[in-house]
Amino acid sequence: MNLNSPEQNEPAKTWTGKLDFFYKELKQTLHTTPKTIKLIWLASSGLLCISFLLTFISSFYPATSLWITKLTIDRITQAIQQRAAGTTVDFKVIVILLICMGAAWLVSSLIGSLKSVTDSLLQARSSQFIQEKIIQKCAGLDMAFYDNPKNLNLLDNANQGSGYASWGLISSLFGITSTTIGLGTFLVILIRLHWLATLIVAVTAAPQMIISSRFARRRWKMMTGRAEESRLRHYCSNILTGSHSAKEVRAFGLAAYLFGRYKYFCEKFINQEQALTRRREMANFLARVLSNLGAMIVWYYIAGQAVAGKITIGDVVLYTGAISSLQSNLVWLFSQSGDFYHQTLFIGNLFDFLKIAPTDVEGALRSLRDTEQSSGDFPAPTSFQHTIEFRNVSFRYPASDKWILRNLSFVIRPGESIALVGRNGAGKTTLVKLLIRLYDPTEGEILLDGHDLRAYDIHGLRRLFGVIFQDYMCYWLTLRENIGFGDVEHVEDMERITQASQSAGIDEAAQKLPDQYETYLCKQYISKGADLSGGEWQKVALARAYMRDCPILVLDEPTAGLDAFAEFEVYQAFDKLSANKTVLFISHRFSTVRMAKHILVLEDGKLVEEGNHAGLIESNGLYASMFETQASRYR
Repeated sequence: MNLNSPEQNEPAKTWTGKLDFFYKELKQTLHTTPKTIKLIWLASSGLLCISFLLTFISSFYPATSLWITKLTIDRITQAIQQRAAGTTVDFKVIVILLICMGAAWLVSSLIGSLKSVTDSLLQARSSQFIQEKIIQKCAGLDMAFYDNPKNLNLLDNANQGSGYASWGLISSLFGITSTTIGLGTFLVILIRLHWLATLIVAVTAAPQMIISSRFARRRWKMMTGRAEESRLRHYCSNILTGSHSAKEVRAFGLAAYLFGRYKYFCEKFINQEQALTRRREMANFLARVLSNLGAMIVWYYIAGQAVAGKITIGDVVLYTGAISSLQSNLVWLFSQSGDFYHQTLFIGNLFDFLKIAPTDVEGALRSLRDTEQSSGDFPAPTSFQHTIEFRNVSFRYPASDKWILRNLSFVIRPGESIALVGRNGAGKTTLVKLLIRLYDPTEGEILLDGHDLRAYDIHGLRRLFGVIFQDYMCYWLTLRENIGFGDVEHVEDMERITQASQSAGIDEAAQKLPDQYETYLCKQYISKGADLSGGEWQKVALARAYMRDCPILVLDEPTAGLDAFAEFEVYQAFDKLSANKTVLFISHRFSTVRMAKHILVLEDGKLVEEGNHAGLIESNGLYASMFETQASRYR
């Protein structure tokens, strides 16, 4: 994809410039087409082969029909001549030819119905396959990808139109092939009909209009009936590809689970489409048989009229029909060629996105030994034995010159409770992101038990931490899933989920929900769903952190949405759960902060003070000033 302005993509006004532009666009089209065919082939090679075969066979129908028509006209002319000569007229051959023509129509209708079903399924499969590729690509990209607006533009452009564009390109390519094959062979027969013949055509064609309206309503009913599940499908997709959910999806390893939920709905919808399309095309096929039967009757009538010498067959068939059909097919060919080019532009956006290597993204995670890999190969410990050391750590986000953290150095020891304190924007949450390796330091290093975090296997490393972010996710799925995502491997373990729920103080609210833990927490999506208050959502997020049996708990404003009583209950449970754990938490409530054994005070990304509550109050620095400011409200 060219990220330059539209003006830069315009061809130069000189002939040389225009030819150069045409050559580049032709080269791009020739480059994109085989890649798209390969993509659709991977989506469903069988359906693609069937669709192409049906397209190829149907391309010869006009020539076949024209040839049978020619033979029929020759026999009719011969019959006229025989009648003029006074000899016996043999209608048997004419009847046989008319039967052959009817058979050709029948075969063509059958192929048309089969192609419609095949193309419908192929389009659905290819759209699903491409969206899966986008989701999987997003799941493999680091948080740094979402910090650059150019990357987000690329993702948006890949999503917009890529699903229909890939199929549209194949459809246009097939259309061009079919039209090109049949372009020189079409002769549409214009028949001057008796009014009764016109009535026959109208009556036999009427069922197709009825069928179209009937199945249009059925489709509308199907689409509206699955609206809730359709929204859930899009929601799962948004979670997996959106920047708002990227932290938790990666921290808790949710990509595979949510991808399974997304795929379940896709398969269900495709099966619905398949059933409806099959019934619709069977009805259409029968309607076309009736319509063609009416046309055959008219043809027999024309044959009788020609034998009687009442119409001129050559004028009707050869000239007026040829001119009309050639004009319409040329217009169709040009239209298809334009559509084909249009689709290559859209599908190019998709390929530009899919070819991004994770380590090509500015600020992407990289291991110590291999810069092409984000994860190290050193097994992460299952327990926290020694220390976590921040050694001269500085950080700025990709595509930004602003330093968020500068020269941080401190040590976290096993069993400690550490509070991070500072004004908004001091870098507290960013420090947490570095700790669980959503980002790597721009400068300096973070050591776990003496080894750089980049040396460890990233998935094993993140299992050391139970995290609740300040902007935690509210998944519009069941309460069980919302809690179980803290350890997605145990999302079905109701005993652990209930225990985590009780520890966070959300179990009582869960018992009052319509389906308790199986209640969807999205009333606007599901009719039997429920909405939670901000404080209840905060408890759900806490329960999610408690789900993971890990040595280090990281809590960013864990009780910000709770009242004083709920906060007291949470911390009572929290004291029990964290007895043998290392706890790092961010809080603006100094009643909470003073409970920590060690307090780190950040200002403008720098560590300006550290110690316990009493020592920091005595030093009369920034911490004491902030504490006194908050305490004064209660006097």
